[in-house]
Amino acid sequence: MSENLLQARLDEPRVAEALARMLDRIESLERAVNGLTDAFEQIPGLVGTITDSADAAYRQATESGIDLEAQAHAGLVLAARLTEPDTAARLTQLIALLDDGPGLAAMAGDAFDEGCRHALASGIDPARLGSAARRTARALCHCEQDAPPPLGVMGLLGATRDPDVQRGLGYLVSLARQLGAQANDEGGAA
Repeated sequence: MSENLLQARLDEPRVAEALARMLDRIESLERAVNGLTDAFEQIPGLVGTITDSADAAYRQATESGIDLEAQAHAGLVLAARLTEPDTAARLTQLIALLDDGPGLAAMAGDAFDEGCRHALASGIDPARLGSAARRTARALCHCEQDAPPPLGVMGLLGATRDPDVQRGLGYLVSLARQLGAQANDEGGAA
């Protein structure tokens, strides 16, 4: 009797349609599971390819003299420092200073211009002063490189035959003369 009842139920159109939909869904589910199975079977090969690529990049970096482990460590140390509250506050101050940078640069430029105008009004040519300062700095650097030996009075007298020494001494005598004149004009000592 239960077989007849089951058969009668299966013969109903509504039950037959529901069973057909269930079978379609089962087939669809089977295709999806097969696709996932295929994808999972490819994972080991994909991981191997990625690992080989990472190993090759590491080897190439090492051959180029790049220590990736040291760089990673330095990056982590830097990240730790950047996230410290004190560092964050300082960075905020620095950003505020950078925001003010154009205004500060304009103010410095104005001060430099004013200084040049004042120097020119006092009879000082900033361009000539800069040129003299560069010459003096170059001469000092050459002296440091040459490491000249100690020189006595006789050596000094012998050096005066050199035209460059003669010109330098003339420059120093002129400088001494100008310093004396400036001291006299200002009523003070040199």
